[in-house]
Amino acid sequence: MGEPDSNSRARLTIAIACVIVVGLAAKFDVAPLPSWLSNLLGGACYTAAFGLALLWLRPALGAARAAALALLWSCAVELWQLGQLAPFTAAREHALMRLVFGAHFDPWDFLAYALGALLVVALGATARSNRGANAR
Repeated sequence: MGEPDSNSRARLTIAIACVIVVGLAAKFDVAPLPSWLSNLLGGACYTAAFGLALLWLRPALGAARAAALALLWSCAVELWQLGQLAPFTAAREHALMRLVFGAHFDPWDFLAYALGALLVVALGATARSNRGANAR
């Protein structure tokens, strides 16, 4: 697996930026989508951005492991929303932290997170797919 070439890292950077832009657009209702679709898209992008960032930071993880870790993180945060743990309750008072920790529990978010993990696998594989071709 080794270190990615500069083109792989550049493709991952572009993918992360695109996923964040799409996720924020879904979150803030920029596109005229039904709310259920905006929520699904936002949740998928949340997991995808985290997984792609992990892959960017630690390429040796591989796309599947990065996706699994991102899925675990996303599901853990969603489950933490069920409780009223003081650090999370306090953190949700700030707009940026609401983007990270969410505002409320929604069981449909688990589907979105799974789709986001699949996106990490697909984009991670695509970012590295031309590696051999670039080395020639």
